[in-house]
Parts: sequence; structure tokens; C-alpha cells
Amino acid sequence: MVGTDISFGPRLLLFAVGIVLIIVINVWYLSKVRQRLVRWAQSSGYQMLRSEYRMLRRGPFFWTTSRSQVVYYVEIRDRQGAIHKGWVRFGSWWFGLLSDQVEVRWEDQ
Repeated sequence: MVGTDISFGPRLLLFAVGIVLIIVINVWYLSKVRQRLVRWAQSSGYQMLRSEYRMLRRGPFFWTTSRSQVVYYVEIRDRQGAIHKGWVRFGSWWFGLLSDQVEVRWEDQ
């Protein structure tokens, strides 16, 4: 056909590679954070029943969480069998997840 030369060129390829790279990095990052959550629960003697990554609705951590920190809403069972719900924040204000800091705020306390 005349006039149907569609050439995407290197810009589109670079854009597509960039998008794929961003997606891969985000999936890897969230899986690492999820592993950290599971390790925290196990080391604290909890059984994880449910967890939700919270970007916006951060409960009591809403105003005090930096972009480099991560907040989860969790439902756990403790060693005595009691079920607790609350928020878990990982990382420090300045160093984010490079810090081992963990803060927990339970709904029932």
C-alpha cells in the first residue's frame, strides 16, 4: 500500500522498555516488602490471616509516614488465639526500608 509506512522507531521501543522496567521493579519491591511483613509476623509469634498494602488509607500513620515507608493493614492471630487488627509500618522516616524499624498500632488498644 502506498503511504502506510508505519515506523515506531527507537523512541517507542525505549518507552516500552522503560514501562516494563518500572513494572518489574515495582513487583519486585512489593514482593520484598511482603516477605518482610511475613517475617515480622512469624518472629512476633503471629499467624497472618489477612494483609492489605496501604498507599493512601494509612490509619493512624496517615500524617506521619514518609514516601520511603510502607504501611500494611493486617489481621493476625496471636499465640493465645486472639485475633487482632491494625496497622504495621516498616522503615524510618529518613532511611525508609534501609532501616529495620517496625511500628504497630492495633485497633483494639
